[in-house]
Amino acid sequence: RGYTIQDLCGVEDQTGPDKYVTSIMTWLKSVDSEDPLVLRWSAISGSSPMWTEGLLAGKYLRGALHPVLAKQVYECSSEELMNRADNALIDRVHDTGWLVQSQHEKILTFWVANKELKLRAYQELVTTVEHRVKELEEEAKKSRADLESLKNQHKKLG
Repeated sequence: RGYTIQDLCGVEDQTGPDKYVTSIMTWLKSVDSEDPLVLRWSAISGSSPMWTEGLLAGKYLRGALHPVLAKQVYECSSEELMNRADNALIDRVHDTGWLVQSQHEKILTFWVANKELKLRAYQELVTTVEHRVKELEEEAKKSRADLESLKNQHKKLG
């Protein structure tokens, strides 16, 4: 008798049956046989009922089991699995690098926009202050003229 899906995909919680932090694939039972291992899992798919019913369903839903990964484990050699893992890691690093570059470009764009807004606000403030200074100078000039006029009137009266 060969292995069952449950034998091949058994999961053991590292922190006990009630707590779930991370899980590992358990060691397969050794079977005395002279037959070589034969590919039998080409029909495993994500929609297979074994992944959504029964004891493994909860562990599958928590991410401990994944049909594609389980299928690859039993279809591929260790070297091929390592190559796939290497390629996946390189892809992840590349994607992370792209994300960092993209975020950096966005930050620079926002920084430039912020500088432009500050400069525009500063220029508006300077313009407003200059306008107010001119108004106050005109008011002061008018007040001086009124003062001179009043002094002249006072001299004439006095």
